[in-house]
Amino acid sequence: TVEGWHTGREWIDSGTLVERINFASDLLGNTELAGVRSLVDRLMGLGDKLTPEQFVNSCLDLTGPVQVTPDTMVQLVGHAAQEGDLSHGNDAEQTDFTRRTGEMFQMIAATAEFQFE
Repeated sequence: TVEGWHTGREWIDSGTLVERINFASDLLGNTELAGVRSLVDRLMGLGDKLTPEQFVNSCLDLTGPVQVTPDTMVQLVGHAAQEGDLSHGNDAEQTDFTRRTGEMFQMIAATAEFQFE
């Protein structure tokens, strides 16, 4: 590198971190974008029903793959578990599955592991 040209985390302050999180969350949470829609479709292709654990692990795989700490995993699975298993057998379930996937992608984008690894 050029002398004095820093790379890595020292370039990221609280303002740029918020910008990075917002940028990634806006994109990954927009389930109308073709790429995000493709990820949702891939999740639906994993089976008729996903447990919260399966859902979170699959979302982490599709957004990276991202490896998170046990504490982060507990938080993500806890959030997913609030609404139970995910199904997509009818239009209402597909809409809910898509919404929940966008939310999970946004939560993953806000993790330190996604931002810094």
